[in-house]
Amino acid sequence: MKLALVIDLGGTNIKYGLSTSKGELLYSDSVKTEAYLGKHAIVSKLLDIINLLIQKAVADGNTVSGIGFGSPGIIDSVNKCLLGLGNNLKEWSNINFQTEIGDIIKLPIFVENDANLAAIGEYHFGDGMNDLDFVMITLGTGIGGGVIKQNQIYRGSSFVAGEFGHMVVQMKGRKCNCGRFGCWEAYASCSSFQKYYKRQFNTFKSASQILTLYYDKLLSYREVCFVDEFFEHVLIGLMNIVNAFDPHYLLIGGGLSEAHSKFVPDLNDRLRNMLPYVHKQFEIKKASLGNKAALLGGAALVFSGENEC
Repeated sequence: MKLALVIDLGGTNIKYGLSTSKGELLYSDSVKTEAYLGKHAIVSKLLDIINLLIQKAVADGNTVSGIGFGSPGIIDSVNKCLLGLGNNLKEWSNINFQTEIGDIIKLPIFVENDANLAAIGEYHFGDGMNDLDFVMITLGTGIGGGVIKQNQIYRGSSFVAGEFGHMVVQMKGRKCNCGRFGCWEAYASCSSFQKYYKRQFNTFKSASQILTLYYDKLLSYREVCFVDEFFEHVLIGLMNIVNAFDPHYLLIGGGLSEAHSKFVPDLNDRLRNMLPYVHKQFEIKKASLGNKAALLGGAALVFSGENEC
């Protein structure tokens, strides 16, 4: 059987696996990224993962057709290069994936921004299946986005489309990992939610713990105000995206989408109250593929034979 070797590089974890052309993951696993070790260590770890997956595929009597790879940052998917802005990964910029991975492994490699890849995965195998227009938002270590317009992933004129995490929502605001101030990511990502909770209340809680206590009405008044303010930060960005693209719906992925079952429906209700003019069919939905979306997007690229939806 022909399989796609798929990798989703994140700021915290590297997810990887082997997928069929129908979007069935026959094998998947993850390891810590250990981004603090720098670019060369990450590339070395990726090569080890790829060799491991090839060996596993061959041992099971399968062949690998190609590599579908997702990375944070601005990706030139035509020339298979990372141009920059891999802010949650140390030194993660100016990488040519063809020369550093593809030419070494001797397999076709298809490279895409991780959030774009998640949108492609949802388009082919998930809730976005064959829908003309939707926007995928990933709320995780950072914030990414993928825009499907007229059955195509929209990359923009210089591959920067969908970098919603770096929309400025507060002039002279919090410092972002990109070096600028006031980016949406610094206010509405899962990592910022946890970071500023700890800073304000002198104790660490995961996003899941905070939201569970919030919905169970077990937080103090100050903590409730903190969570409500966080919702406002998230909604500012979502409103801007809806106003800019007028999508059929928004798909929410990333760590926050998994933090509590009520989180995404709550976002939907709050946004509809703030934007009463959106069409009745508009909805914010949890991405159906969860943390497998980018992996399956990589499979779609491999089996389509090109960096297209």
